[in-house]
Amino acid sequence: MGLRPDAENNLSAYRQNVDEATLNRLQLERKVKALRDEMNFLKMLHEAELHELQEQILARQMHMDVDLSKPDLTVALRDIRVQYESMASFNGLDTEKWYRSKVV
Repeated sequence: MGLRPDAENNLSAYRQNVDEATLNRLQLERKVKALRDEMNFLKMLHEAELHELQEQILARQMHMDVDLSKPDLTVALRDIRVQYESMASFNGLDTEKWYRSKVV
């Protein structure tokens, strides 16, 4: 009767399939571990880059705040110039009046 040899052949084939499946499972577990490690590394790298970019943005905002808080010197100089021209014109007229009063 050929049932026993057939069963032994089937058992041998099943063992071989189980061994292959076990090896595949171990390889896949190693790949999963490697991918998780890589993912954790990339997360740390991403967080470090994000932190650095946030610091750069904060520094630029502070720089812009300092720049915006400076007075507009152009307007101030223009106002001073108008005042001096007004005073010069007034003094010129005053001097001319004085001269005419002395000469006449």
